[in-house]
Amino acid sequence: MQERDGLSEEQLQKLSSVITDKIIGLDEYKNAETILTFVSCRSEVRTDNLIEYSLKCGKRVGVPKVEGDVIRFYEIQSLEDLEPGYFGVREPKIYKPQSLENLETGYFGVREPKIGSNGKLKNTDQGYINKSYESSKSMTNQDVSISIEIDPDGSFMIVPGLVFDKDLNRIGYGKGFYDRYFDTNQTKSFTKCGIAFDQQMCEGIDTDPRDVPLDILVTESEVISR
Repeated sequence: MQERDGLSEEQLQKLSSVITDKIIGLDEYKNAETILTFVSCRSEVRTDNLIEYSLKCGKRVGVPKVEGDVIRFYEIQSLEDLEPGYFGVREPKIYKPQSLENLETGYFGVREPKIGSNGKLKNTDQGYINKSYESSKSMTNQDVSISIEIDPDGSFMIVPGLVFDKDLNRIGYGKGFYDRYFDTNQTKSFTKCGIAFDQQMCEGIDTDPRDVPLDILVTESEVISR
């Protein structure tokens, strides 16, 4: 961690660019219609360029939001759909109706946010608020985005971590968010790809039978896969 924190912003960007190029060259990435990825912060491998590239390629992109002791991935249309969240990490902006009065009967009788004749979400307390399915707009305290939670089945997921080994094991940040997510979605099929700088690699990690290994690991110097 200290070695990673010692990298300059120029070094971070340069090494991250190499890692991004390796990722987008993977068949698993190319064949996936949905990309799930963390949003980088501090000295992590930068993911902004990967997010923007994936969106330009027409892929569906989801990023995590911490909700209690779990994470859920919500779809975004651009980096402008993010705002500071858990510990200052950028997370998707979420629309939550202030009351049940803001819902109406929609598809198959399911209650949904009210949509006015002008195509915007209707909030009975504040009038109309922006709908961000089609486009990202500058937000004010009167405006909120609506995001869709993404099912991981069939997706290509970028997984963060502090330390990795060549057996595709990882050590996270200690909160267990991804471990719980993997456990909850163990019946789903999706590619788990860790990304890291070379200095985050170690000889071996003690594992627990409940630990879920990665499928692929990408650093600036190599790609390791099963």
